Amino acid sequence: MDVRTLRLVSFRQSARMRAHFAIFVPSARDERIGTLIHVVGAPMAGYRLEFKRNYCPDASNQPHTVISIGQVYANHVVDSANDLQSIDDRPNGDIEVAATQVPPPRISENFLQPVNDTTNRRCQEWTTDYVRRLVDLGYIGEEAVNTVHAQRDPPSHGIGLQAAGRGQGGRGQGGQAAAGPAEPAAQASPSSWVWDENYNRYRRWNGTEWIWQ
Repeated sequence: MDVRTLRLVSFRQSARMRAHFAIFVPSARDERIGTLIHVVGAPMAGYRLEFKRNYCPDASNQPHTVISIGQVYANHVVDSANDLQSIDDRPNGDIEVAATQVPPPRISENFLQPVNDTTNRRCQEWTTDYVRRLVDLGYIGEEAVNTVHAQRDPPSHGIGLQAAGRGQGGRGQGGQAAAGPAEPAAQASPSSWVWDENYNRYRRWNGTEWIWQ
């Protein structure tokens, strides 16, 4: 029976920041393209499950690493019906249904405290729980959990709010520094938290500078 190799994709804009974890499921026609399964959000707002269809990790401008975590039988995977890139939260196939069975992290009780597996979960903790669910269902070998867990950051790493430019030292293609978000109009009043798709993080204008979670 055909198999697919699941991969952990770890995005990290700078060494001071916590990595963003996602699971990549390659398609049958091209293993470089497939579905990215992850939760997006922030500790102060909570997270939501997201499936990125026809996604290619190699095409991402964000610094990242890709690690194989194990194989699953292809009958547990349903590929996209077309070649269009899209984002949704509707599961296709057993692998994605399993993701819906793992609750996304809720609003943290105190997001300035070290992460844990109960009251202050983030994407890394959710990804570990998701892979553990795949193991429990018999879709992937138990070593996959150990592989993912070994890539997690220490609980206190990257905790707290960072001003723009102090923790966002990401690099674009060709080693060029990634451009930060534009500043609001002069003397703009403080804003609420907004999701930045380029950095996969929430940011808020405090009246002087961008504050990042």
